[in-house]
Amino acid sequence: MTHFVLVVAADDPDDVPELMEPFNENIEVPDRPQYLTDWRWEYQRELAEIAAHPERTRRGVDYDNPAEVLEYMWGERVYQDDQGEFYVMSTVNPNAKWDLWSIGGRYGGFFRLATTVPPDLPDDLEHTAYEDGAVNGAPKRFLDLEGMRSEAADRAGRAWDAFEAVRSQHPQAKGWSAFHERFRANPIAYPITQARNDYWDQPLVREPLPEDVRSSPCPIDRFNTSRSVHTRRAYDRGPLGFALLTREGEWMAPGRMGWFATTDATQADWETYATKANAYIDALSGDTYLIAVDCHI
Repeated sequence: MTHFVLVVAADDPDDVPELMEPFNENIEVPDRPQYLTDWRWEYQRELAEIAAHPERTRRGVDYDNPAEVLEYMWGERVYQDDQGEFYVMSTVNPNAKWDLWSIGGRYGGFFRLATTVPPDLPDDLEHTAYEDGAVNGAPKRFLDLEGMRSEAADRAGRAWDAFEAVRSQHPQAKGWSAFHERFRANPIAYPITQARNDYWDQPLVREPLPEDVRSSPCPIDRFNTSRSVHTRRAYDRGPLGFALLTREGEWMAPGRMGWFATTDATQADWETYATKANAYIDALSGDTYLIAVDCHI
């Protein structure tokens, strides 16, 4: 499971629960097909798991049949349609994005005020629990969105410099994405344990790194671009969370958030999201609230 920050645009803070509810994972819907987005990968992964643990082999399972293998490993019925695609039956809300949420939460003080005179805010948006000028949300006209973008770019530049000073000593190091792609290409020949060992065996990965560099799942992948591009991306994401929920009820995000902060978003997805989300926020009335929500999924 993981937490992520969602920015909600609302006419009134009291609108947040209603805006959030359609994306509640706890809503049950009538039984419906839920297609496997990458069943070939799921099938290969389960075959690799069985190969790594022969004691899990069971007589009577046709290991050349993806549905039988997935059904055996998952413990639930797997179906195949006329087009050869696989699915399970599910009552989970197909629009589910969260199972718990709270305003602020671990992202308390996400926004910065643009004025030294704090607005009259509801208690759950109030800034008094955080450092001066930090709030969970406020009408847009009170927020220093441009300052947040500039601060994000400055932090990103310092982190890039710190990592580059270390990376320059290990020019051959590869990011986790290279090992993971090799694993996905053939999980039987190159199991995930081998991929992890090969990644962590690199001297650069074992180097002590500053906290703002180490916090990334893989700093080699994170900083694998020029300084100017890296800081520009950070600038664009400054006032954005992983997702934006509009006052009209649209959920904008670069991809789906999974366990342990993993996401299927590509860099291109992030850039598309940042462009769209920033354009939406910039066009909002100054009276529209922007509120940081701590989501769990």
